Amino acid sequence: SHVVKPVEVARRWALRITDEFFGQGDAERAMGIEVSQNCDRLAQSRVSLQTGFIDYLAGPLFTLLAAAFPATLEAPLLQ
Repeated sequence: SHVVKPVEVARRWALRITDEFFGQGDAERAMGIEVSQNCDRLAQSRVSLQTGFIDYLAGPLFTLLAAAFPATLEAPLLQ
């Protein structure tokens, strides 16, 4: 839900999430195992992770929710 929060809140959450993902990838690399998808800081950027999340998960989810509950989502998203 952080992608629809005020920009500064969304930015802080995005940093926390990508730090967690990249930390997992670093640990996997240190153990000599395959680095999980979206956790490899050498192959991904923070921007590409967030863009992918919005494009493939958050965007379609909010589109479906808006269609199913138009009155519920309309007011909060306009504020």
